[in-house]
Amino acid sequence: MKDDTSTLAARAALAKPIIDHVAGQVGIAREALIGRKRGVLSTYRKITWYLLRKHTVLSLQDIGGLFDGRDHTTVLYGDQDITRAMIATDNPVQHMATQLEDSYLAKLTHSPHE
Repeated sequence: MKDDTSTLAARAALAKPIIDHVAGQVGIAREALIGRKRGVLSTYRKITWYLLRKHTVLSLQDIGGLFDGRDHTTVLYGDQDITRAMIATDNPVQHMATQLEDSYLAKLTHSPHE
């Protein structure tokens, strides 16, 4: 199935609120979050993938495409890393992911037009 511009735009529109929220909350540029740099950005990126998988209907391929053309398996492994961190106790990544998710959901309940 061939993607057209409107389909790609719709996928990007689904992801934008979560990507923008994570970038804003952690104080980094949106472009840095979706780019290729590693380090602490990779943890934020994986959390974003986790949130996109949990709160949108986007596929692994869709998410990878929005993040500088990453392979779907890269997104899968990143999502799995965060999923494992979420069941660990007293894990800093768990706290960070939970805080970002909670603040995103709170924003949704207070901003019905976004």
